[in-house]
Amino acid sequence: MDFLCGKLPHVFDERTIIFSRFMDPTFHAPTRYDFDKGRTRFPFEEWNSPKWRMDVIASQTNQLLRFGRIDQRRTLDVRAQDLVSRYKRLTGTRKLDDQNDVGISVLDAMRLWRNAGWKLRDSDYKISVYGEIEPNEHDLMRTAIYIFRGVHIGLWLPRIVKRITATGNLWDYDGQTSEEWKPGSLGGVLAYCKAYDPNAYEILLWGRKLIVSNRFVDHYSDECWIASEGLDYWGKSVLDMDALAMRYPWIIEEAREEG
Repeated sequence: MDFLCGKLPHVFDERTIIFSRFMDPTFHAPTRYDFDKGRTRFPFEEWNSPKWRMDVIASQTNQLLRFGRIDQRRTLDVRAQDLVSRYKRLTGTRKLDDQNDVGISVLDAMRLWRNAGWKLRDSDYKISVYGEIEPNEHDLMRTAIYIFRGVHIGLWLPRIVKRITATGNLWDYDGQTSEEWKPGSLGGVLAYCKAYDPNAYEILLWGRKLIVSNRFVDHYSDECWIASEGLDYWGKSVLDMDALAMRYPWIIEEAREEG
């Protein structure tokens, strides 16, 4: 298994939507949820690149496939080379380990997905809205996973995960302080999360399904992002649309166009 880490440190932008400020705190998502349950299997194992730091792109790809299942009722034809090509295009890298082959920030990746889209074959796929949610607000994170078909969790990983993953798929944290448990000692990654239970999240990373506990996320997550093709009925029912429109007027225009 390859442990290439391609998420750059969190970038703050005051224009970014902070979704937790607009979400209904009285809405309760199911205690357990898995978007994939009962659906035909999703391909993702080949997206563990042995060469390129493209976990941010892979996380977005995992959500793109789920958009396709809902909107087009089919599995989009996305290949490993498509991810490599997108990584190179977004970062400007031309060959391994050149000056641009350092990964990408989640903000830049989201911004480019919304503005420039993602061209696959003869189609162009875009999101219309993206924003952040605090990764330690677990009730709201679970609501976001349930409503928006998943979230993107940024993790500043400790080196210990290499040893843990060699023998299992559960990442937990219980106050360890040794050097190999130091946040970021391995690097930063972005993982797609589409399932949870009361104690943990299931993430897709490096072509594997991994379980990360609430405690692990609390200690090692530095950002969490929501991305959506549009605010559908469920999104609008959970968000305070009046308050959201006052702060981000373009949201209403986007919603009208989608309607």
